[in-house]
Order: sequence, then C-alpha cells, then structure tokens
Amino acid sequence: MKASEASLLRMLSDKKQFVVPLYQRAYAWEHDACSRLWDDVIAAGRSSEIEGHFLGAIVYVHDGAYSASSVPRMHLIDGQQRLATLTLLVKALADALPTDDGHDAGDAQPARASRAMVEDYYLYNTHQRGDLAYKLHLTRHDQPTLASLLRDTPVPEPASRRLQENYAFFQERIRETTPETVLHGLEKLVVVDVSLEMGRDDPQLIFESLNSTGVDLSQSDLVRNWVLMGLPADAQERLYTDHWYPMERLFDGATGVRFDTYLRHLLTLERGEIPKRERVYATFKTWARAQEGPIERVAERLHDDARRYGRLRIRRDAPAGLQARLDDLHSLEIDVVLPFLLAVQRDVDAGITDDETLETIVHLMESYVFRRAVCDIPTNTLRTTFATLHDAIDPDAYVESLAIAMAKLPGVRQFPDDVMFVEALTTRDAYNFRRSRYLLDKLENHGRKERVDTRSWSIEHVMPRNPSLSETWRRDLGPQWQRIHDTHLHRLGNLTLTGYNAELSDRSFLEKRDHPGGFADSPLWLNRSLAPLERFTEAAIDDRGRTLAERATRIWPYLPLPEDVLVRLRREVRTRRRGRASAGHDGHELARILLERVRDAYPTWVPRFQTRVWHLHRGSRGGPKVASIVPWTQGCTLTFHAYIDAIDDPLGLCRTERDPNAWGVGNVKVEMRAHPHVAYGVSLLRMTHVQAKA
Repeated sequence: MKASEASLLRMLSDKKQFVVPLYQRAYAWEHDACSRLWDDVIAAGRSSEIEGHFLGAIVYVHDGAYSASSVPRMHLIDGQQRLATLTLLVKALADALPTDDGHDAGDAQPARASRAMVEDYYLYNTHQRGDLAYKLHLTRHDQPTLASLLRDTPVPEPASRRLQENYAFFQERIRETTPETVLHGLEKLVVVDVSLEMGRDDPQLIFESLNSTGVDLSQSDLVRNWVLMGLPADAQERLYTDHWYPMERLFDGATGVRFDTYLRHLLTLERGEIPKRERVYATFKTWARAQEGPIERVAERLHDDARRYGRLRIRRDAPAGLQARLDDLHSLEIDVVLPFLLAVQRDVDAGITDDETLETIVHLMESYVFRRAVCDIPTNTLRTTFATLHDAIDPDAYVESLAIAMAKLPGVRQFPDDVMFVEALTTRDAYNFRRSRYLLDKLENHGRKERVDTRSWSIEHVMPRNPSLSETWRRDLGPQWQRIHDTHLHRLGNLTLTGYNAELSDRSFLEKRDHPGGFADSPLWLNRSLAPLERFTEAAIDDRGRTLAERATRIWPYLPLPEDVLVRLRREVRTRRRGRASAGHDGHELARILLERVRDAYPTWVPRFQTRVWHLHRGSRGGPKVASIVPWTQGCTLTFHAYIDAIDDPLGLCRTERDPNAWGVGNVKVEMRAHPHVAYGVSLLRMTHVQAKA
C-alpha cells in the first residue's frame, strides 16, 4: 500500500480512469453534503491565507486485467461519493467558462481557464473512445446519467435524480460568484492518495476499516460489498448481473430500507433469532461462512428468497385472492410476521403446500395481529413468536398443526378468543384506536364483491362529541345522559362513516337520520341498522356495538379448529398456567387465573384490558372501576378500593398504595406470587363488593 498527499486536480489530470466497482453503492450525496463542499471550496478560493483544504482519502486498487490498456483503470475502494460530486462541480465550472479550443492537451494543467481545458484535463481522457473516455466511471445505475450530463445530451431513464439535482445545484451557485474563485478553491483541495497492490493488500479489510462507523453505508451495502469484492472482475460482473442487480431493482435500489429489512428477516428465519439492525452485516457474514459451496451459491439463495419475499411484501406475481389478503395484513404494519411467511412461501415453492393454504395462513396471521391490537396486548413478543412459529407446523396437517400451536400460546403471546375479542371491541375507545379506519372499512366492505371506497369519508359519532348535548339528545338518552355520553361516546356502537360529517354535525338523531345523505339515505351497510330507529339510546349503542363485534368475529375469525379440540387445548393451557403460577413463574398466567376466578365470583363485574392492566368495572361496561389486575414478570398485583382498616387480612398481604402514578386503581394493593394467593385475593375483594352495597 502506498499513501501520499496529493492535489485533487493533479490526480485527476493524470491519464487514468477511476472505476466504481459493481459492489459499491449508488451515488447518494444529498443537498446538505453538496452545500458543505461548496462552502469549503469557496472559502478556500476567496482566502489567501488558506493554502490547502483536506478532503479525505481516495483509496483504489489497480486492476491488472486492464494493464494492456493505454488508460490504467483504478477500482475505487473509498471516495466515490466525493469524486462524483467534484466531477459535477467541475462540469458546472466548465459550463461557466468561455470556450477555447486552442490549448495544448499535452500540458500538465491548463495555463488559463477555459471550458475546453477544464473538460480535457479533469473530465475526459483525451483521444479515448467509449467508456475509457471518462475520468470517472460510476455504477451501472449512475453512469448513463453522468455521461449524459458531461456530454450535454438528454438523460436516459431511469435517471439518477441525485446526480441531476446536485449538478443543477452547482450550476446555480456558480452564477452567484466568479468561475475563477471556484477554480482557485478547487486547486487548493488536497487528498490522501492511497494506492493498494493487488494480491498484497486486502481491499475488504481496508474497506471495513474505513467504514467502521456505519454512517454512510447501509447494512445491505456492506453485504453486497462483502459478497462481490473478493471475486475476479468477470465473476463480479456475472454475479451482479444474474443476482444482485435484479434484487436491487426489486427493492427499489441497493440502499433502500426494504433491502435491509429483507436481509434481517431472512437471517431471522435462518438462525431462529432476530439480529439487531446494526448487526445485520456481521450476522450475515457469520451465516454465509457457515454455508456449503462458493459465495455464488449464497448469492443465488439470496436471490431466490428475495423473489419470495417480494411476492409477500411487495405483492408481485401473487394470485388475486392472496394479494388481497397480503394487502390487508400489511395495512396493519406488522412486518415481523414476514420471516414466518417466507418459510411458508418456501414450502409452497417446494410443493409441500399450496397458495390456497398460504392465503388461509395470511388471513390467520391478520386475525391474530388485529385481535391482539383490539385487546391492547403488547406487541413486544411478536418477534419471538413469529421467529420460531414455523417449527410447529406438521406438513401432513399444515393449517391444523399451526392452529393447535397458536392455541397453546401462553400469556401475552395468546390468540384472543371470541369472548375476549367481542368484550374488548364493544367496550374500548374505538375512535382513538390506531386501527379505527381499518376497522370500519373492513366492517363496511366485508362480503362485498364491489368495494366501497371509504378513504375520503369521515368517521362520524352518531351521538355527537359536543359535551353540551342538546335537549333532544338529553331526552333521548334519559336521566343518565352525562354518564352515557362519557362512557359510550367513542365506542364502536356509536361510530360510523359518512361523507356528510359537516352537515350532520350536532343535529338530533332524527335529523341525522332523515337529512339528505343521512343515515336513512346512506348506501353504507354500517348505516343500515340506524335507518329504522326512532331514538339512539344506550341500549341502541350497545346493541349496535355487539352486532358490529359479531360481524368482526367473522372478518377476523378465531382458530380454525373444532370446538372439542379447542376445549381440550384450553384445559391443557389452564393446567400449564396453574403449574407455572404455583412455582411463582409468569405473572401473566397468574393474572389470567385470577381474572377467571374474579369473573366467576362476581359475574356483574366487567373486565376491560387497557395498556397491560385488567380493569374491573361494576355493573354496566361504563360503570366505575373497582379493582385492577396488573401482571408482572413474576406474580401479579391486585388493587382495589376499600377501607384497609376494615379488611380481614390474616396473611397480611394487603398494603396501602401511596404512589399516585401506580398501575391500577384503588388504595389497597395485594402482591401475589403463587397460585394459593389467588383464592385469597378473590376473597379480599368481597370487602369492596360489600362496601358498595352498604
């Protein structure tokens, strides 16, 4: 390796060509980087005190395959972004200079500035044809654009927008100063000229050292460089053309986020664990080195799985039914399911299962994810669930074995059943729910062959949001109108879709129903049940909510298993919960057992899950909170309202809750760490139950 300080323009004036290898990323400098470079050049050009401005290192290796050429070709290891940007700046400078073709092209550098001189010395290799005519040769994606800009010809499609935009930026800036100032600044740019020797220096090692911060290159950039860099030029060309370039096109460019995401999901599937985003490259190297065969075979596997992944994520070449299911799933924005689906797609391609089964499984995953979202179950366990879910599949009973495995998922990984789903859907705040638009759209279009486009329509509260309800609304709702408004306003039963939100506003129910375009005049299924009503009461809100929730159970169905199988599996899970709880393990399981016992003991209490806590309401779903169940890693906490001095607590488990920010409601806290504590905790709740009656 040879390294020396050099003038950038002197380096460019030599008869050579800098080639950006296939494995390098596309041109990526943005406006801010160009602006900083421009400021540095102008500052140097205007100041007599600045003798030089250091620009960084230009690292390259001479390609011996081209030694017979009259123009030596240097493969860039580091510095292509700077060289490409400076080439654009030099071209913009040349545009601003007068034309003068009378110079001697054999001079070391121009005696005075002219367009022809600047171009011949710093942009072109004089008397060369074809690709060798250019001092800088970029990647396949960028070179056609650069060549067109340099030759002042129309830019072909697909164009490199960054090159075009940055060239225009420098053209505009040069108009604000003098070309001489720009040239003086360029003459002061200094680089470290690092020349590597083929066969003696390790370009890959040097590349990784130069890019150890990971600031400029994505994980997919690093992977591509590692795969291609160590190969001979002809092997690079073949592998890039056959495999890598098609993947870049599939993922909209080599630096796209989706390419990085694909690699991460593939490694999750291959290794059964999820690599950190910043560790994808390191994890890939470990995995690739463990594979049998040459690196070309690894690239072929990547390409095959990329096509499968593109079918699932980008929905290319998928049958209409499968594509519709994939669209619905991806609208939930849960990409962690993709490693599992990629494994299923492999099975489809291998003939183990078929597209119809894949469609069924995609629908099952959509139900699983959405039901959990409705029930406010945290998503932090989904990655580990999906990373290993494929291991549970029996090829001879593909869907059935998967459903059985999901029925056995414990605690926070559970698949909510119909009871839990309907309860949560009818009582939760559905208006501020992140998936509210998705929910209402699916409810409206379920079973339709001709979809209704609801994107331009507003979510309408049938009972108005205005807290100062009109006398008509107060009369319809009855003496408890304030409580009903507070508890039922954002519930599913009170929500619909309309294109007449402004016209309906705070009108009475009958006015909303009978207004042109109102509920009675609406083509929407969501409004069909509102048309025959004379009043919209609490009972009407609850009835409509239950109707919509029952429809939701058909849209997002539970596990496709016979009832007797489900009963048996629930029994097995319940037994497993008790066993773990008795050992003081898994607070979520213990909390579930406690909840079941509380519902049995106090059937009028209504549970509602909200942000990791089960709240228990007395009476109607909108009744007051009387107790809460809070699961922890080990054990759970029961909190409730009671006079602590009046509690009969022989075990001494009750404590006064003094933290105003504590999870749950109530002034009494009971910590439970074992199964025997459950019955005791249920018995303590009689105090709040008795006190409420007193």
